[in-house]
Amino acid sequence: MRPSKSQTKDLMPNTCHRLFAQTLAILLAIALWATACSGAEDPAPAATNGPDTPVDEPGTSAAETPTDSPYATEQLGFDDVDFTIPDPSDDTVLDPAADVPVYATAGDLIDAGVASGAFTEIEGVRAVVSVVMSELSVESVPGLDLVPSRDHPGILDRAERLLQDQSVDAAQRADLARLTAFFFADDPRSGATATDSGTDDEEGAFGEVRLVSLAQSTTTVCQLNEALVFGATETVLCYKEFSNDEGDTVLVADTLDASDQSDRIFELIELARSGYLQLAGSTLPTVRILLSTDLSPPDAESAAGGSAAHVLGHSTNPCRVAVFADTSIYSSVEFDYVLTHELFHCVQNTWGGSLEASPTVQEGGATYFSQRLLDTCATGLLTAYGPRLDASTINTSVLDTGYASWYFWRFLDDHGHLGPNAISAVHQQVAAGDPLDQALLAALDEPAEVLNEFYVRMVGPGLACGLQGAAFLGGPPDITAPGPVDLASEFWVGTRYLLTYVQRKHFEQRRSGVEPMGMAEFGSVADASAWTVLEPDIRTRCNELELWAVVVTAPNPTTSAVQTIDVDTADDADCDPCLLGSWTIELATMSKYFEGFAPDGANVSLDGDWTLEFTADPSTMSDTRNLAVTVSLDDLGIGGPATQVVGSGSGSFSSDGSNFSVSGFTDSTQASVGGWSSPWSTSTSGGATPYTCDETTLTFQMPGDDLTISATRQPVLPKGEPYFG
Repeated sequence: MRPSKSQTKDLMPNTCHRLFAQTLAILLAIALWATACSGAEDPAPAATNGPDTPVDEPGTSAAETPTDSPYATEQLGFDDVDFTIPDPSDDTVLDPAADVPVYATAGDLIDAGVASGAFTEIEGVRAVVSVVMSELSVESVPGLDLVPSRDHPGILDRAERLLQDQSVDAAQRADLARLTAFFFADDPRSGATATDSGTDDEEGAFGEVRLVSLAQSTTTVCQLNEALVFGATETVLCYKEFSNDEGDTVLVADTLDASDQSDRIFELIELARSGYLQLAGSTLPTVRILLSTDLSPPDAESAAGGSAAHVLGHSTNPCRVAVFADTSIYSSVEFDYVLTHELFHCVQNTWGGSLEASPTVQEGGATYFSQRLLDTCATGLLTAYGPRLDASTINTSVLDTGYASWYFWRFLDDHGHLGPNAISAVHQQVAAGDPLDQALLAALDEPAEVLNEFYVRMVGPGLACGLQGAAFLGGPPDITAPGPVDLASEFWVGTRYLLTYVQRKHFEQRRSGVEPMGMAEFGSVADASAWTVLEPDIRTRCNELELWAVVVTAPNPTTSAVQTIDVDTADDADCDPCLLGSWTIELATMSKYFEGFAPDGANVSLDGDWTLEFTADPSTMSDTRNLAVTVSLDDLGIGGPATQVVGSGSGSFSSDGSNFSVSGFTDSTQASVGGWSSPWSTSTSGGATPYTCDETTLTFQMPGDDLTISATRQPVLPKGEPYFG
């Protein structure tokens, strides 16, 4: 709809409207005169940890077994052991409330106690396992309740080593064997009678051990609370036993739906046996699985009331797996993940060697292969590791991220860098004794570029299961002037910065060197197309700083590199440097605008070129026109030859990012038609015109109903090489 003439008059203070209208008035007068004479046709944290996660050791419980239980088995006890660790070193982290040392794991606590002489290693291990098995209160071991998580990595491996150490007190070994009977006895059902102490057999192996009494049955195994179940109870807990043709055995607590659970477990075993052979090239051995209940109070932060699962460190035939959990987890997808995670540990055990020194392979690998097998993101136990990975890799190597590293292995798989068989081969090399970093370097083509892509995806388009990172290092000082911007980078660490470009500037920049780098405006990091190797042209407005995410990676593991962005220019600009440069007016939008001033029924056609140029310091707008203007009045049968219009103008401009105005704009134009020509000059100043501007398009909002004039940037702004090719 065209604006009425009265509307047009009322809105004349609009700068662009006045500027263009004055030009048009003269053009129309000439064009209509020529037509009449001829008669011819004429615009974050802080990372937080997620819920408790499956671990490879049982979870702790503060409950105690009643000493007057009729089923209680005699044990050594700890009456003569003081577990208080004296005089922590100056660098030990202390709990501010209790002034007690805080250790990362129970193993660290044991090592500190042994080093201080407070207790022996087997006393410490027995104490932790006793707490795990609810025979000893967690308060009996100062500091154990402050260990950050419920898992106690390596405790069973320590127990296994101590049981085989002939120099360790036999009575203490016997008690430790009793506590770990399910894992270390050849057959947990074989020891119907317990002895008071262990004896060494002739071959030097640990012989008779103090096993928990088991009531034998053809279909049911009954177990006192001392060994196979967490939490305190005065009742006998029974397990139904099931087996399949492959020799796998499942023991399910009577408190669970035994038949349904056993069917489900055998289905998961079958899936893992075929799936892990295909994915990892390794066969799942026969397994003996125990499902029990965690009778300790549920952890308030746990998604499913708490769970703990573990595998005997080197058991292979059968591989023994135990899951202790709140009953709710057995009916959730979490359980499928927990069990298949542990089953992959059984696969890892078949490789020989040891993965204890590399949790990134042992735990992150089991998590990756489990997730790959199930092909689901439905479990919170998986996604809980995302914030941990994001936060820790700011200063920590991705090779030291344990469970959370499953995202890294899945990234390698998802983006064609290493498939699951190749990942398994790397993990088996580590089990055989090769350092993980060397195994990865040998397996990856262009490892620096691969690592850079991993961190770009983590803070940008995202990783598996929707992980979107948000952790960045503080960048160098605000970028205000030309000069080098130095960014330190590490190889295995995700070095990612937020750079601040100050407002009201036009920056031009390049980078020194060819080290891997990715860059995107912070507000657009989730858009893969927004990432470039380096953005060469950055324009900031007057009312906002501009943040850019930059991810840099050292070229190799032995170099801590400093990568440099060379800022060549940092020119002062108008409030909106987006305007700066050359623009070509889209003549179709100008024709529609001009028709609003022509007589009713007139059609205005423009051919040729009309350009605008905006420069800074001082802020100047200029335009040049070389046009053929044709006006036709179809209703009157009037049309004429085109009027040739050549002209230019310039003046000062100002903008605030949303409104634009011109002052002192002078224009000189000459129009000619049919051998007749007429020069003229005008001068214009006016009020604000709304506009929008982006990398490619400048749009002025003119008076009237949705009436706009558009222009296209010429040439287009220089863009960096796309990061994702």
